[in-house]
Amino acid sequence: MSFKSWPTVTAPRAVSGGNNLEGHTEPWFFRTEDRKPDGQFISSTRKDCAEDKSAFTKKSGKHKSSHNETEEPLNEKSKTSSSREESSRSIYKTDVPLPSTYNSHRLEDFGSKYEELDLLGGGGYGTVYFGKHKEDNVRVVIKHVFQNRVDRLPMLLNGKMTKVPVEVALLMKVGAGPQNTSSNVTPVLLEWLDSVNELIMVFERQKKTIDLDVYLQCRNRFLHESEVKNIMRKLVDAAIEMHSRGVFHWDIKANNIVIEVSADLSMYRQVKYIDFGCGATFTPEAVTRRSEITLDLYESNANTADCITVLQLGTVMDKLLHYILPDTFTKLKSRTRSDISDDCKDFLSGSLNQIHKDRLTLEELKNHPWPN
Repeated sequence: MSFKSWPTVTAPRAVSGGNNLEGHTEPWFFRTEDRKPDGQFISSTRKDCAEDKSAFTKKSGKHKSSHNETEEPLNEKSKTSSSREESSRSIYKTDVPLPSTYNSHRLEDFGSKYEELDLLGGGGYGTVYFGKHKEDNVRVVIKHVFQNRVDRLPMLLNGKMTKVPVEVALLMKVGAGPQNTSSNVTPVLLEWLDSVNELIMVFERQKKTIDLDVYLQCRNRFLHESEVKNIMRKLVDAAIEMHSRGVFHWDIKANNIVIEVSADLSMYRQVKYIDFGCGATFTPEAVTRRSEITLDLYESNANTADCITVLQLGTVMDKLLHYILPDTFTKLKSRTRSDISDDCKDFLSGSLNQIHKDRLTLEELKNHPWPN
């Protein structure tokens, strides 16, 4: 089995000295809905998904493993509808209660198969570790997500409709689930455990893969236009494949993209997306015009997914072209580049256009003369 996946190098994040378009320029939200026992909604609040989704930054300290300890259920205060029976993100309309994978696995099963090594990062959602499979020492990445941050999506699982954690469901839908051996879109999910207090996901991992933020920080110069072109071509192709399967990432940014590099960072091969925890599903269809844009995660359509994804790819491209370390910036009089072609500028401006109807579509990006 070959492993093509997750960051294996982390470093402190440097803040660019320029005015890069780093954040989202359009709002996007993660909604938690509470229901009464009869299933009726009693409230609806919105929480910004970016709240605790910081880049994976290496931290010190030991992981306090509970693998060999008796699990205690979450207390009533910390339980939410997203961690139990409800699934407000569902695209299916049904009043029939569905079974859920919640609390269907035991941590003892995980602890007997995997060993956690260095802490890769963490935040309000949970923690991520390097690890290995005990039986054959295969390198993996292990992601822990608190159950109160887990939403669920009804999908066909083992022949019956079941509520499955959203990130797991989207990985399966995009062709990167445990039943798959490889994916051009994202690292393959090897195994997942839905226990009482946390969701654990085990991903494939390759030795020389880092996230795009770290890659840019390791370079002491601007990326050449040809390098940016190759990366963007791969990102556009992966986004088109993702959308053809009805999966909307919602959170494309540099630290949610990983790149497979050579030891000296001079060459790179695969470029993939990670972290589908804020994603959604939609019905795939051709996008021919900019209309019916909605920023509601629960009413996503092909046009919205395409429009937001193009804007986020434009933001990534702007960073690829203009990212410089702060100490490098002090030596430069301007961050404006004079070595960028007109086609490159047209591709970037078409991606970042703030008028929805004038923004390029993913298909137009693919067929644009610049990356071809």
